[in-house]
Amino acid sequence: MNILFCGGGTAGHIMPAIAIAESFKKHDRNTKLLFVGREGGSENRAITNKGYPLKTLRISGIERRLTVRNIKNIFTALHSLKEAEKIIKVFSPDAVIGTGGYVSWPIITKAHKLGIPTAIHESNASAGLVTKLLSKKCDILFLNMQGSENEYKGCKNIKIVGNPVREEFGRLTYRSAREKIGIRDGEFFILSLGGSGGSEKINDAVIALMKKHTLKGPKIKHIHSCGIKYFDEIKTKYPSLARGINGCVIKPYIDDIEKMLSAADIVIARSGAMTLSELAAVGAAAILIPSPNVTNNHQYKNARLLADSEACILLEEKDLSEGALLDTVLSLEKNDSERIKLRQNI
Repeated sequence: MNILFCGGGTAGHIMPAIAIAESFKKHDRNTKLLFVGREGGSENRAITNKGYPLKTLRISGIERRLTVRNIKNIFTALHSLKEAEKIIKVFSPDAVIGTGGYVSWPIITKAHKLGIPTAIHESNASAGLVTKLLSKKCDILFLNMQGSENEYKGCKNIKIVGNPVREEFGRLTYRSAREKIGIRDGEFFILSLGGSGGSEKINDAVIALMKKHTLKGPKIKHIHSCGIKYFDEIKTKYPSLARGINGCVIKPYIDDIEKMLSAADIVIARSGAMTLSELAAVGAAAILIPSPNVTNNHQYKNARLLADSEACILLEEKDLSEGALLDTVLSLEKNDSERIKLRQNI
């Protein structure tokens, strides 16, 4: 079989596609896979690192207002339909699976017109604009969360399937993951992430945390993923942290995230659906800082659900400060039973 995947914008759109792709390969090694992502997307790195072939389309988000930039984006989107058709006809897929982001629109639209079976997987509780637009065209809509089907009026074929994660997230134990990345017995490991695109506010708060606490702890290890677009600036301002000092290091991106999450004593992260699924898969004690810059504030809703079940600590970005993050980390670091409870509940 030939299976074409399309998705992009964030790692939350890419990682479910990779998990599904790996399942196809497990069942049939002869399956041919092709990914289509957004041109220039840093999230595409996860695809190429896995060795999967990748094509890209030039496409940007469409705003719901009339601007010069938006008119240009509309023309770019229309042009992407022609490029999408070329990719589809050359690869000749038996099925097309979209996992969200604007790049899914031209691929699913063209595949539908060509009579190729199509599916979409939506991982968030709140529907993305592209998923809503395409849900009536695709043959089947896969959803992560029960109750979110109410947002898709007129879509007849819906299945609640959860969020697929790669098998690596179930293979490593806390101890075996720590051995692989060199965390010794008695060392406390903090992992912090600003999301696939990075976050300036989280970067600032984490750097302050490193300066005031984790750099000073002889048995504390702290790795932070700042986002590719912020790394050069951080490397200039804080060269020692970019190189690594006293067990603390700032990286642009983390490739072996399954090892890092499995080994961490505390994870500081955003609360996109894919991140939460991966945190749950490894049983992480997490401090979640939802991004306020997402559709329908869905990251807050995701984190709120977990916080109400005592499965995470919720720290909103509007309350994020050097002191607030430090106090939260110190409280959790000193409380073994609280971390155990969070790991079990998530």
